[in-house]
Amino acid sequence: MNRECGSVQNIWKKLSYARHLTKDEIEYVKNSAIPAMEMEHIQVDNRVLTLNSRKQSQEIRMLDIRYCYS
Repeated sequence: MNRECGSVQNIWKKLSYARHLTKDEIEYVKNSAIPAMEMEHIQVDNRVLTLNSRKQSQEIRMLDIRYCYS
């Protein structure tokens, strides 16, 4: 999650930090706060997996690393 994808705080900011949201507005926030998803298949050489990644300030990432037998 980051400013562009999935940030409830940034969506709330667009709503002028309203303290009392209607049911429709709450539903809008729920439906808009969807994090992005990416998938990548990486070939590992010499039993070493190297990852490089840059994040935005206050960004959260989850990595799901799976070993696939060939």
